[in-house]
Amino acid sequence: MRSFEYCVPTRVVFGTDSLEKLPAQLEKSKASRVLVVYGGQSAKKSGLLDKVLALLDGAGISHQELGGVQPNPRVALAREGVQLALESGAELILAVGGGSVIDTCKAIAHGAANPGTDIWEFWKRRAPLTKSMP
Repeated sequence: MRSFEYCVPTRVVFGTDSLEKLPAQLEKSKASRVLVVYGGQSAKKSGLLDKVLALLDGAGISHQELGGVQPNPRVALAREGVQLALESGAELILAVGGGSVIDTCKAIAHGAANPGTDIWEFWKRRAPLTKSMP
């Protein structure tokens, strides 16, 4: 196996009181524009997405939304997210969901921080990943 070092500083807040911690976490980040990424319909049906958006609105944070993340996420949706993050001037990528949503957010964060490089180049190890977005 080749030796390597991989560091992707990602904050994951999980558990019963996680939603109540969102405003404080966003305040720490100093982000004023957020891209909210979620999966299928469970975030909508459960009301979680509406609560997250209401917290963002209440904090005066503008946001764009990208839904439709599937299990084993598709690179095409991540590329769409990169474009949306760049167009909206997002300063933070917020995952509302589980592992596939988090993975998609990491890909979007990498791509938005490195707009001249297609995100697939990082996974193919054709381009070094030197920076990412929160």
